[in-house]
Amino acid sequence: METTSFSIDGKTDEKSVDTIKNSVLAISGVFNADIDLANSRIHVTYDPETIDIPVIKSAVDAIGFSER
Repeated sequence: METTSFSIDGKTDEKSVDTIKNSVLAISGVFNADIDLANSRIHVTYDPETIDIPVIKSAVDAIGFSER
């Protein structure tokens, strides 16, 4: 397992946190996703053998929260 984090851009509130988290957790190979509202960052724990970072970032972008 590895952990990565990246900035996200878009309206980030509690409802958005749930949307982002659920979308990322639905990806096979993702084990955990935490959103840091204060810093507009997402922290993701994933299996690099199963999934790669660009796929995770694409999932976040697809729901309207692009990487900064």
